[in-house]
Amino acid sequence: MTLLNLLKKTEFLDDEIKLILDTDIGLDKALIDEYCLKLTDISVAENANNGLIGSLINDFDGLKILKVHLLASLITYEKYKEFGISEEVFFGTIKCFSRFVKEFRILTGRIGFDRSFWTYRQLSLNLFRIGELEYEFSKTLQGEDVIAIHIPSNANLNIEKIDQSIFLAKKFFVKFFPKYSDVTYSLCSWLLSPQLDNILPKTSNIIQFKNRFDIINTYYDDDYKLWIFGNKNLTPYEFLETTSLMRGVKKLVLSGEKFLSAVGYLRK
Repeated sequence: MTLLNLLKKTEFLDDEIKLILDTDIGLDKALIDEYCLKLTDISVAENANNGLIGSLINDFDGLKILKVHLLASLITYEKYKEFGISEEVFFGTIKCFSRFVKEFRILTGRIGFDRSFWTYRQLSLNLFRIGELEYEFSKTLQGEDVIAIHIPSNANLNIEKIDQSIFLAKKFFVKFFPKYSDVTYSLCSWLLSPQLDNILPKTSNIIQFKNRFDIINTYYDDDYKLWIFGNKNLTPYEFLETTSLMRGVKKLVLSGEKFLSAVGYLRK
């Protein structure tokens, strides 16, 4: 697998491919190789990513760190092969890079990358996309193993597709990581907000998805602005009203309430 082949298979656009290939990382090859290896080892990946950020000069749009992460994914590809994990899961997981570049481009109008704080999880075989959802090895505050569910921005929450994703994920972990074959699946998200029951109909995909979980507690952060409205820096008065979800959340927040997120456990 070459970097060019990887970029094409993960659906980068032609101008993005050219810019990535032409980017000069500005570090010795030996140092780049060392960072790539560390990024694929979850025990040191976060520290390696922080060190890499500090080593790069004038990486204003994140293209240098993106290129290192993509080079590291070539090592990840070989690790998938050693495990016997399918290319379908590999490319489904690693397509996060082109998705994040697309989101950066929509927000700024430029080709760039700002998610290295997240993508070392994919590189280190700690997070996998299986169907519509992502699944990450994690722990509770009490130190118990769990699988944390994440919802990619392009996920289809159709009930049949979610059923299939969860079914395939459970088979995946039984086969490749049996330690996690019977653990709890958890989710922290605005998608579990109890307030959604007063915003969306019971038949909506979001409500049907939410109802798969037992809510443990609620909390507040403003990440919902990014995932619902596309920009975390908006004021409530600037929220779009394109969908019933947008209209409902905007109305709630302008009334003085905080739109809450929640932690939940997937019902077995």
